[in-house]
Amino acid sequence: MASYLLVQFSEITDEALFDQFRQRIAAISGGSSGKPIVQGGAVEICEGDWAPTRMAMREFENGQQARAWLESPQYAELRELRLKAAKASVMIVDGV
Repeated sequence: MASYLLVQFSEITDEALFDQFRQRIAAISGGSSGKPIVQGGAVEICEGDWAPTRMAMREFENGQQARAWLESPQYAELRELRLKAAKASVMIVDGV
């Protein structure tokens, strides 16, 4: 069953660092890096009071693969950059 890694950005605190993060994360693709489904762009809230400013989503074969990517050395440096550049929530959701 596919799993999805979702990142909900609530605030970008450093645009220059965030641009570095976006460029570097876009370069990671294929294989165990998952398939980018959503990467940035405008978010339109249709109902409720959820207020992300940007979203990102990657599809993985399963939750273990998503967790392994999130905890990988490949992503570790980018995670630190993201933490300095933005406030965000990260979640893994199983598909159907």
